[in-house]
Amino acid sequence: MSVGFPEFQMKIDEVKAYLEETKDISKDSSEGKSGIGTILRKIMKGIKAVASIIKGIEKIKSKEPWKIFDGLLDISSSIMNLVEGGFVGILSEAVGVLLTESKSNQPSVVHQLVNVVHDDTTHFNRKSLDQKYNALKIRVSEQIFQLQGMKEGEKLDDPSLWNDYIQFLGELAIRFESPLPFKYENYLTEDPDVKDFVTAVVKYSEAHSFFMTLLFAAKAKYTELRMVHEDDVAIMDRKMTFQIKEAKAKLSFLSEKRFLTFLGRIEGGKLTKILALSRRFHDRNLVETVRQSLGLSPMPDLSTVESSAKKVSQQAVTLRSVEICNWLLLQYFGISYSIQFINEADLPMKVVSGKVRWSQGNQLKFEQIVAPHSSYRREASFGFSTGGYIILYLKDNMLSSDFKNTRVIEFALSKIFHQTKISLTDITDAEFLHGLNAYNERSEDTVTLYFPENGKYYIAKAEIFVCWPNRTFRFIIQDFDPEAVGDGKH
Repeated sequence: MSVGFPEFQMKIDEVKAYLEETKDISKDSSEGKSGIGTILRKIMKGIKAVASIIKGIEKIKSKEPWKIFDGLLDISSSIMNLVEGGFVGILSEAVGVLLTESKSNQPSVVHQLVNVVHDDTTHFNRKSLDQKYNALKIRVSEQIFQLQGMKEGEKLDDPSLWNDYIQFLGELAIRFESPLPFKYENYLTEDPDVKDFVTAVVKYSEAHSFFMTLLFAAKAKYTELRMVHEDDVAIMDRKMTFQIKEAKAKLSFLSEKRFLTFLGRIEGGKLTKILALSRRFHDRNLVETVRQSLGLSPMPDLSTVESSAKKVSQQAVTLRSVEICNWLLLQYFGISYSIQFINEADLPMKVVSGKVRWSQGNQLKFEQIVAPHSSYRREASFGFSTGGYIILYLKDNMLSSDFKNTRVIEFALSKIFHQTKISLTDITDAEFLHGLNAYNERSEDTVTLYFPENGKYYIAKAEIFVCWPNRTFRFIIQDFDPEAVGDGKH
């Protein structure tokens, strides 16, 4: 993409020279005259705005999409400085850069930006998002056409376009805010969910830049024509303020150091997201350009992210209730099997066992309250297969409903001949089946869940503790500080 603005460049250079000359005159006249300082500050602001516009034009000439977006952000912010400083003369030229054709056979910068975003988006989601973006593209083109020839007193034909665009940005945000499991390995973006995150966060950044450019250009055009009513200005300002606030909130996690700890592993896989984006230099540059325009601190360098992810991959939460195996003593008592529920949280919990499979009428059908920092053990026979659920009472009120202000976790375990299996499934936001969800997912592997509640983080773990010749099927729930997790073996 090559964009040239020779006539605009000449006019900008003339204005800049004029402002520099005016600045020197104002300096000579400033002594003893009130108000001159304010005028001088305005002139200086105008000089900086013009310089920023020139720099933005040079970036737009580049074929690099991230530089094009950076240039547009430079021009857009400069336009607002010109609006506030009252430099209506060069304001018209600056708006022209965004809305008019730069060459006889070439579309405007805004139209070219539409094409850049659109071409990439077609590879993102050809069915739903691309169809929606196509519709927005047509509406944006119509509004640009209207702005080009807008006359004093004229209103926008499609005032709802801005709200629809905000909704589109929201849909993109949902895509990159969706949680990911923690991964630290090569070729992360071969995972379709990880790839979807990277694509979505890049598209969101591009679309945000485009949206802000349109808002800035529309407001500047209104100001140029002196046709803005106070209500119109307030609406435009609210939309810009809201979008900037939203974008900052959604993109800030990429530079938060706390997500380089174990917290980044369990908080929606944010460390995986930071790592995946950091490994893609082109995409990272584009997102960082937008984040910089929002005043966000830069992302950590790749080596820092890689070392943090590797360290976190080797960490494990230390369980406070660690059972020591006394093998010599157990030899005298033969083989035994038991089920144990350990509550190392500050909240009470209730265990309901024997709701599915072979438990009816046997020793694994029971209900038991397990107080904070205590445990409950139940002996089992040689062969069994059962499931149930654990209710964690979040407000320490066991008189309330079992399913109000609670977290519900299904569990399952079995010992059939020589096969031992265990499972744990958080179904707080899923269909409750009295333990059948967990029963259908039984395996020989340890299962670990993490979840936040009331500002604290909890671990729920299901494991088969073997102290030969005995086995304990144990389920543990405890709170922990994710930013203080040390190295350990899972």
